[in-house]
Amino acid sequence: IPIIDLDIRELIYPADDTDHEVAAERLRQTEIAQLALFVVEYSIAKVWQSWGVEPSSMIGHSVGEFVAACLAGVIELHDCLKILQARGSLMGSMPAGDMMAVALTLDEVETRIDDTGVCIAASNAPGITVVSGAANDISSFAASLEAEDVQVFPLHTSHAFHSHMMDPILEPFKAAFDGIALSAPKIPFISSRTGTWITDDQATSPEYWAEQLRNAVRFSSGVETMLDEDNPVFLEVGPSTALCNSVRKHVQPDRKLKIVASLSSAQKPEPALESMLMALGQVWQAGVDPDWKSFYASELRRRVSIPTYPFERVRHWLEPHDGWAENDAVAPAILAAWREEHASELGIEAKPVVASGPVDHPTYVCNRLRESLFTVTGIQIDPTEGDDSFLELGFDSLLLTQISAQLRKEYGVSLKFHELIEDYASINQLAEFMLDKIDEQEDVETVP
Repeated sequence: IPIIDLDIRELIYPADDTDHEVAAERLRQTEIAQLALFVVEYSIAKVWQSWGVEPSSMIGHSVGEFVAACLAGVIELHDCLKILQARGSLMGSMPAGDMMAVALTLDEVETRIDDTGVCIAASNAPGITVVSGAANDISSFAASLEAEDVQVFPLHTSHAFHSHMMDPILEPFKAAFDGIALSAPKIPFISSRTGTWITDDQATSPEYWAEQLRNAVRFSSGVETMLDEDNPVFLEVGPSTALCNSVRKHVQPDRKLKIVASLSSAQKPEPALESMLMALGQVWQAGVDPDWKSFYASELRRRVSIPTYPFERVRHWLEPHDGWAENDAVAPAILAAWREEHASELGIEAKPVVASGPVDHPTYVCNRLRESLFTVTGIQIDPTEGDDSFLELGFDSLLLTQISAQLRKEYGVSLKFHELIEDYASINQLAEFMLDKIDEQEDVETVP
C-alpha cells in the first residue's frame, strides 16, 4: 500500500524468519487493520468479478461499507485508501476504550443505556447488540446486565469505535475528503448508518461518512432490507465468516437463506483457494451463473480421449421417497420397505418391515439440541458432526453466547459461553450433560 509504504502481505503472510507475533500485533493496530481489512475484502470482490460473479446489491459492516462504495464507483480506489488511512490514524489517536456484545435486542439495550456513558455501536443480528464506551463505563454496564442474568461478551478491541469517544475526530475526518471526488453509486448498497438503501446525497456527502464513523452500524436492519429483494444470495467477501453468521440469525422456518462465505472461519481454517473454489460451487448451486470461460482462462485445456463405443444407456438410480432422510427414525423404515419391494432384483432375501418406534433418549436429546441451535444460528449440524467442536463447526464467541441464552430460555440450563468451548464443546458432549434436563419424548409417530 503506497500510502503507508507497506506491503500488507508481509503482515498477513509473514515469512518463516519473521516474528509472527510482532507481525500480528502490528496488523492489529487500527491504522493498519482498517487498510488491511479493506484490501482483503476489495481483492476478494475483484476475484469474484473476474469469475463473472457481479453483485446486484451490497451491504458492508463499518469498513466494509467503504468496499461497497468503491465497487459501486462512489470513490476511486486510490482515494479510498487515502480516506481509510486518515480514518484509521484518527481513530487510533483517540483514548483507549472497550466494546462488548450483549444478548439483547437493540430496543432492549436502548432502554438501559441512559446515563451509563455507553453507546450502541452495532446491531448485528436479532438478539445481539454491541455497545461501546470507556472501559469503566463498559465494566459498570456489564455488571448491571449480569445482575439481570443477561449474557455479555467483551470484544477484543483497542478503542471504543462507533461511540461518543470518536467525536473529536469527526471534523478532521471530514477535512480528509477535501479534493476527493464522490459520485452517485452505480450499484445499490445499504447504508450502515440507516439500515436502508443509501441515497445519492448520502453517498456523496463527507458529512455522511463522518456520521458513519461515529454512529451505530445497523447491519441487522440492512439485512432485513435486503431480504425484501427477490431470492437473494448472500456472498461474504471478507477474511472470515462473521457476517455469514450474523445473516444466518435471520433464518426462519419459512424463510431459508442462501448464505456463502468466500473464506473459512478463524476457528476452522482452510486453504484460501480451497475455500474460494468451494464457495464458487455453492453460489453456482444457489443459481448464480459464473463466467466459466473467464474462470478457466489461465488454464491449458487438453482434449481427452473417450471410449468409441456407445454406452448401454441403462439407468441405475434410486429415486428419493417423500421424507427420505429427513427423519432419523423414519428413513431406515423407508429403506427397508424399498429393499423388500426390490428383493428379487437385488438377489437378497426379503425381510419383514419392522415399524420404527421412538428413538432412544440420547439420540432424541441430540436431535432436540440440533433443532435448538439451528433456531438461533441458522446452522444445521449433521448427525455425523456430533463429535466436532462448536469452534470446528465455525461457531464464534457471539454465536456461543446466543446458544447459551437459548439453552437458558428453552431448558432452564445456565451455561457460560466459555463452558461451551471448554467443557461441553460438541453436540454429543452437550447432549450427555443435558440427558437428565430434557424430558423423555412423548408421542412419537411410528411408521405403519
